[in-house]
Amino acid sequence: MTDAIVVYGETSLQQGSSALFPLALSGPLAWEMATAKKDSHALYATFLAGMGYTLASGGTVTLEYLYYGPGYDSNDATKFSRLKRDATDQYVSDSPLAGYGARLLGRAAGNRLDFLRRNHVMLQYTKEDLFPDLDLVSRITVCADDGSSRMYSSLSLGLNDHVEVKVSGLLNTGGPDESFGMFLDYQVQAALEYCY
Repeated sequence: MTDAIVVYGETSLQQGSSALFPLALSGPLAWEMATAKKDSHALYATFLAGMGYTLASGGTVTLEYLYYGPGYDSNDATKFSRLKRDATDQYVSDSPLAGYGARLLGRAAGNRLDFLRRNHVMLQYTKEDLFPDLDLVSRITVCADDGSSRMYSSLSLGLNDHVEVKVSGLLNTGGPDESFGMFLDYQVQAALEYCY
């Protein structure tokens, strides 16, 4: 087996955005998440460029850059952080605004964006048959806009032709106002898959 390199890219354009953006309001209900750019004539580009290098040992290293145009710019990200802080304060208060804070936090978590910010770099290593019937996928994604990152690793072990055990772990770094540190610190999952 010889080393192999694959270079690839893809892009897409969309007019307007159905994502929810933070909007400042006057009065006690200081914020709202709204589709502020839904009817915009602006074009939002998403661009992915990558390179995969397959080693002679069979493992593959992949490096990718993603520009996600619908994501928040610095101004939107600052507003989003303020919205979350204010909504949290309202949610934990013992006031009639607690329900509003809970609803606003729910809308912030479901903002319809695949990535919160615009610039991301990903490095991945995959290896089938790391050991007999054991596959590995390990990846780190860094948000270049705020420095936060997501580290993910998964192991799959085939027990026989019908049963596979999977274990994965995810660790997000960054503070509460950064892309990956915002809602989840870590996660561990295990699964047993049966195919007939």
